[in-house]
Amino acid sequence: MKTNSIKYNVEGISFGPNYIDNKAKDISSNDISANTGKDVELRDSNYNTLEIGPNWYGANVGYLANICPKLKSGMIQFKLKSAGNGVYMGVFTYNGQPMTDLPPIDVLFIVNGEKIWVTTVNGVATINFGKNFDKNQAGGILSAIAGVQRFQLGITYTENINNNNNGKTPVNGGTGNLGNGGLGGLGIGGNGLGTIGIGTGSSGGSNPSSNQLSEGASSSSGSSSAAQSSTQQAKIINIDDGENLFKIEDSQALGILIIGLLLGSIIVGYMLRRDKKNLILRWKND
Repeated sequence: MKTNSIKYNVEGISFGPNYIDNKAKDISSNDISANTGKDVELRDSNYNTLEIGPNWYGANVGYLANICPKLKSGMIQFKLKSAGNGVYMGVFTYNGQPMTDLPPIDVLFIVNGEKIWVTTVNGVATINFGKNFDKNQAGGILSAIAGVQRFQLGITYTENINNNNNGKTPVNGGTGNLGNGGLGGLGIGGNGLGTIGIGTGSSGGSNPSSNQLSEGASSSSGSSSAAQSSTQQAKIINIDDGENLFKIEDSQALGILIIGLLLGSIIVGYMLRRDKKNLILRWKND
């Protein structure tokens, strides 16, 4: 006799004086509860004790189960669990295993005075309060009544806070052991503490490996691109070969200085060439 709902009778199951025990009997996975007399009665039987399989007797503990003391039977247990995101379950188990062959059982959930009935499917009563329930009700209590016993579970909520790298690990760019961006094969920029850059500049330029900075790192733009203008590059460039030789406050100044030197060299070269021609002409005239 399995998967039966034996409820609301005078007596649930009664073993009378004519009962002859059969060791092969299987009385298990039943809901035997809420009867006005004993849920299982052995008073009139000719046996001092009888043993049957595990059933749900309306409670987890023997003193709340309305069964004859001469009965030996496993007691199916009810447990209230949270599945996260506002989903809660009342699970019927025996020896830690779900009792999927139980008949449908009504479970009453109570929160903030609101009462909701849920019927089990395969031994589980599931209720979904919505994804914001845990956050809004954190610190409160969810109650469930199964049979004659009340069960309670504290409502908790843990904020899912991403770190600055959005859970990703920055990838080192450039050569050697430099930081993100670093020298990057002479790519000026640098996120992190490479030899070039101190963590607040934009991502590296000309070196493709310096474009591997993970999202949320210390770059002011949050991404790397060779197409970024020089005004987006690091404002302080330190070149350190063991001694602090010089310091350029602005990368634009570096470009202007180089252009100036190139123009100067062209002008000087032109002037030297012109003076050389003049000297040759004078020598020929003389």
